[in-house]
Amino acid sequence: MILTRPYHLVVRFANITNKYLLYRCSSSTDRCETISAALKQFYLKVHPDLFSQYPKEKDVNEKSLQLVSAYLSGLQRKEYMASISVTFFTKSSSKSSPPAQISLISHRITLNSNDLLASVNSILTALNLPIVNRPKEQKQILNFCFFGTWLTNNVEAARIIAKRHQELLNDINDKVNSIKERFKLKSIEYSDEWSVPQFSTCLRTLIMYADKWHNKLLTLQGKRLIFGDKSCLLQDGSLELSANDPPIYWDHVICCELLESNKYMEKIASYENNLSQYFHGIKIGQDPDSEYLCRAHTYLYHLIQLSSHLNLNCHHEAHRKISWTNFYLFINPYSSEASLTNSGFFQINAFDATMDILDFMIANRKQAEETRILYEKDVEKEPQNGTISIPWDWSFSPNETLSIYMLRFLGRVVVVTGAGNGLGKEYALAFGERGASVVVNDLGGNPSGDGSHSARPADEVVKLIQSRGGKAVADYHSVEDGKAVIDTAIKNFGRIDILVNNAGILRDKSFMNMTEQDWDLVHRIHLRAAYLLTHAAWSYMRQQKYGRVIFTTSTSGLYGNFGQANYSAAKMGLVGLSNTLALEGAKYNITCHTIAPTAYSRLTQDLLPPDAEENLKPAFVMPLVLYLCHESCTDTGSLFEVAGGWIGKVRLEKSSGAMVRRPNTPMTVEDVRDNWKDIISFATSLHHLTQTEQVTHLLDTIRKLNNNDDDKVITQTFSYTANQIILYALSVGCSLRQPNSLRFLYENHEEFSALPTFAVIPAQSLSMNLISSGKLGIDIDLLRALHGEQYVELFEPLPTSGTVILKGKLVDVLDKGSGAIIIFDVEMYNEKEKLIALNQFVIFSVGSGGFGGKKTSENQRKSLPAPQRKSDQICRETTNIDQAALYRLNGDSNPLHIDPSFASAAGFPRPILHGLCSFGYAARHVLHTYANNNPALFKAIKVRFSKPVEPGQTIETHMWREGNRIFFESKVPESNQTILTGGYVDLHDVVLNTNTPGTAQESSTSSSEVELKAKTAFDEINKRAKSQPDLVKKVGAIIVFDITKDGNFQRSWTIDGKKGTIYEGKPLEGTTAQVTITVDDNDFVDLASGKANAPALFAKGKLKVKGNVMLAQKLSTLFKDQAKL
Repeated sequence: MILTRPYHLVVRFANITNKYLLYRCSSSTDRCETISAALKQFYLKVHPDLFSQYPKEKDVNEKSLQLVSAYLSGLQRKEYMASISVTFFTKSSSKSSPPAQISLISHRITLNSNDLLASVNSILTALNLPIVNRPKEQKQILNFCFFGTWLTNNVEAARIIAKRHQELLNDINDKVNSIKERFKLKSIEYSDEWSVPQFSTCLRTLIMYADKWHNKLLTLQGKRLIFGDKSCLLQDGSLELSANDPPIYWDHVICCELLESNKYMEKIASYENNLSQYFHGIKIGQDPDSEYLCRAHTYLYHLIQLSSHLNLNCHHEAHRKISWTNFYLFINPYSSEASLTNSGFFQINAFDATMDILDFMIANRKQAEETRILYEKDVEKEPQNGTISIPWDWSFSPNETLSIYMLRFLGRVVVVTGAGNGLGKEYALAFGERGASVVVNDLGGNPSGDGSHSARPADEVVKLIQSRGGKAVADYHSVEDGKAVIDTAIKNFGRIDILVNNAGILRDKSFMNMTEQDWDLVHRIHLRAAYLLTHAAWSYMRQQKYGRVIFTTSTSGLYGNFGQANYSAAKMGLVGLSNTLALEGAKYNITCHTIAPTAYSRLTQDLLPPDAEENLKPAFVMPLVLYLCHESCTDTGSLFEVAGGWIGKVRLEKSSGAMVRRPNTPMTVEDVRDNWKDIISFATSLHHLTQTEQVTHLLDTIRKLNNNDDDKVITQTFSYTANQIILYALSVGCSLRQPNSLRFLYENHEEFSALPTFAVIPAQSLSMNLISSGKLGIDIDLLRALHGEQYVELFEPLPTSGTVILKGKLVDVLDKGSGAIIIFDVEMYNEKEKLIALNQFVIFSVGSGGFGGKKTSENQRKSLPAPQRKSDQICRETTNIDQAALYRLNGDSNPLHIDPSFASAAGFPRPILHGLCSFGYAARHVLHTYANNNPALFKAIKVRFSKPVEPGQTIETHMWREGNRIFFESKVPESNQTILTGGYVDLHDVVLNTNTPGTAQESSTSSSEVELKAKTAFDEINKRAKSQPDLVKKVGAIIVFDITKDGNFQRSWTIDGKKGTIYEGKPLEGTTAQVTITVDDNDFVDLASGKANAPALFAKGKLKVKGNVMLAQKLSTLFKDQAKL
C-alpha cells in the first residue's frame, strides 16, 4: 500500500495477470469498513481464483485487509507523519519479484511480500536503522502479518523510516542541483524506478571526477544529463550515463564523444534540414511515446543513409510539392518498416525503400493527422500523478483535481508570527490550504503590545486551517522567546522550513515626546525578535540545507514617517539583517527576502483612507510572500514593496559622485563645497548588487588619482638580534640532533647564519600594517582572509642582526568570483639601503570577488606543478605538539594557533600550525637535502598553501630536482593530505646531502624512531610475494594498512594488487586506496601470523575498515596461506 496523503490510500498489485493494476479510493467520504469490504471485492474481481489457488494466502489477505483498516484508522487520527509503500507479489508470478529498494520517489519504499520481513530489514539496514527481529513462528504467512502489526503499532518507526528516507532524498537533490548549477545544465534526468544507493553511486562517481571532466562537461551547457541504460552522446546533444558502466567508460564517452558533440550536432542539423526539403514543413524529432533516444553517431549514420536514398531517387520530385506542415517524422533505426506510432508520428528507418516511405506517408496522411489530434487530447486528460485510475462508485474531493501548476507546500513546515490577525492570518491560511504544516504564532493583545492576552486569535486561525483539511498548531509565546516558538514547530512537526517574521507593534509618538520605553519595546518586537526567531531556526535550516525566511519592513523605514522614529529605525534594521543573511545562507539553500507591505490591518486602519479596506486587502500581499517561500523561487536578498496587487522590487542607488581629493594636496571643506552639485547629482546613478561591487567602484575611483609610486608605498624599519634568528630556527624544527644545524642555533658558531626563510618575519610585520593602511585600495576582513601563496627571493644572505628597511606596496587585485586575490610585495633593504630580499604575499579575501576585475596578473610569481614522476628525495619530520606555541613568538600571535575555543569557532577541531611554519619546514628540507644547509646557495622559494597542519603531525616533503630548481610538495601522512603545493626552490648550486633531517637519530619525535613489528611482517610478506609475482595481483585491489602504536598513527604500507607491489607509505601519485585498514602493530602481527582473525578484531573495534570491505577478504591469499611467521 502507498500512503500518499493523509486522506488517501492507494493499493498496488504487481504481477497479477502479468500487469500492474492500481486501485484508489478516498477515505474522506468512506469508512474503513467500507474500504476493507471494497478491497475484498476488488481482489476477487481482478483474480477470482486467487483464494482457491492459494488457500493459505486467503488468511493472509483477510488479515492484510484488517491491517489496512487499522492503519488507515490511525492515519485518520493523524498519528502518522510518514507514507510508506508496499508492493505485493503473488506466487502466481512466473518471474522472480524484484528485491526491496529505497525509491527516488519521496515516501516510496518497495517491499517484497514473498519474504516481507527480510525485505523490510534490508531497507532498514540501508537507512542505518535497527532491524526488526523475526517472530518465533517462521511460517511465511506470519511474515506478512507481523510486519503490518509492527508498523501499525509502532508509529514512531514509521516516522523514523520516512524521515531518514527523506534525508537521503534531500542529499541527492542537493547534489543534483550542485551538478546542474556547476555545468549550467538544462536538466538532470533519471528514472524514478532507480534505488537510492544505485543513483547515489552515479552521483558520487560524477562528483569525484568532476574536476577532471570540468571543461568537457561545460559543453553540455543548456542540454540534459541523463542517467539511464547506456553511456553515450544522444541524438539531441544530451549525454546519457549508465550505472552499469565503469568510470573508465564514462571517461571515454565524456572525453571523446562529448568533446565532438558540436560537430555531431552540426552534421545532424544539416542532414535533418536536407530531409525537410523532401517533406515540406515536416518536423523531425523524437516520438513522445518513446523514451528511447538514439545514440548520436547511430542517428547521424541513419540520417546520412536516408538522405542518400532520397537524393539518388528521382521519383519523388512530385512529392516535394505536398505540404507536411504539422506532421511529424520519427527516425527509428530499429523499426522493421514504415509505420504510424500511437502519437501520430511517421516512423521510418534508413533501410526503407524511398518509394515505400513516400507511398506510406501519403496513404496514411489523414490517419496520422487524426491520430495526432486524439493523442494531444489524451495528453490533456491524462492524470498528472502518473497512476492508472480504475472507475469506482465514489468521487474524489475537489482538492485532488487542483491544477498541476498550483504551487504546493506538501511536507513543509511554516512558522508565521503575528498570525492571529491581518497579514499573518492571511499567510497562515494560505500556507495551510496549500499543504504546509503551520505554526500559528500570536500572543494576543492590542496593536501597541499592551492589554490582555486571554483572547487567543491563534486558536481561531488554527480551527480555520483544520476545517479546510490542513494541519496547524497554535503557539502563544512572545516573539521575544524566539527559541520557544521554533521549538513548537520541531516538537509538533519535526522540522522548520519557512519562517515569516510578521509580528509587530506600534508606539507612535513624535521624537520629542518619545520615551526610552517606546523606543526599546518597538525595537525588541521588530528587530531583536526577528533576530532571535531566525537564529533559532537557522541551525535546522542549515542542517537540512533548505530554508526560506521573510522579514517585514515598512515604507516608514524606507522613506521615513512622522511620529515613527522608533518604528522606522527598527524596520530599516531588518533590511540590513536580511541582506547579510541572504549572503550567509546561499551555500545552504536558505533564501532571505524583505517585504514592505501596505495593507489594511489593525496597525494601519487609523492611518489609511476609508476605501483602503477594499483595495488594500492582505490577500493582495499574500501571493508574493508564498511565492518567495516556495522551493521553485531561488532568488535571494531582495526587497519588495507590495500593495493592492502591485509588486515592485526596491534597490539602493547612489549618485555618480565626485572625487574631491586632489593628488598631493590636503583635502578641505571647501573641496566638498565646490563639488557639491556633482556629489548630489543623479544624472548618471550607480547601483551595486553587492558590497564587493561597491568596494570595486571605490577602488577604481581611487586608482584614477594621479598618485606617484611613493604615495602607494608604506615604509617601516625592523630591528632584530641573533636571539630572534635562533628562535625562528627552533620554531621551524631546527634541532641539535640534525647534522649542520648548529650554525642556525649558536650565535658563536663560525658559520652562524639566518635561515633564508627568516625573511618572512620582518616582512609579515609590515604586511599587517599595509593591510590596515588603506593603501591597498580595498578593505580586508582579517577573519575572512586566507594566506594563499608566498614567494621569497634573497639577493644576498640575510644579516644575523641589525635593522632593515621594509617597503610594501600593492601589486594587483584579481577577481576570482568567490573572493578577491590581493598581491603585494615587501622589499627588504639593509642599513646601506641595498636591496637584500623580496617577499610577495598572495592573500585571498573571501567574499570580495565578483566585481568584474581581471583574472590574472603578469606581476604575480607563479607556482609550478611538480614533475609527473616519483619523487627523487623525501624528507619526513614530525612536528612538536608545542610547535605553534613556539612559532607564534616570532610575532604572529593569531589565537587560531593556540586557543582551542578560537580554533573551534573558526571550524577547526583544534589549533593549527602557522602556514609559514610549515613553509619553513619544507624550505629546511630542501636546503638540507640539496644545499647541505648552506644558506649562501639559496636563491628563491615559491609555495602555495592548500591544507593546515596540526601540531604533532608529520610533515613529509617530496622533492624533484630539475637542474638547480628543486620542485617540492609537502604532505601529512596521518591524514594523507597535501599541505603545500606548486612549490619550488631555486639554488645557485646543488650540493646533495643524503642524510635527511627526519631520521631516527636526528629527531626524537619522529615516527620512524618507534620499532614496529609490522615492518618485519611486511618484509616477510614482501619477500615471499616477490618469489611468487602473481600472489599480490590476486588481491586485485589497492589496500592500505595504517599501523598504530598505543593509539597513535605510526606508518602506512600499501598493497597494490593491480601492479603486484607492496611498499611502505601511502599509495603513489595517481592511485587511490580502495580499502584502508587501521590496526595496532601487535594485532597486525597476530593477524598476519594466523593467531587472530579479522572478524574477531573487527567486532572488538580493534580493526577499522574504510572503503569496500569485500575487497579486504582477498587478503587471505597473502596472510592465511603464505605469511605465517
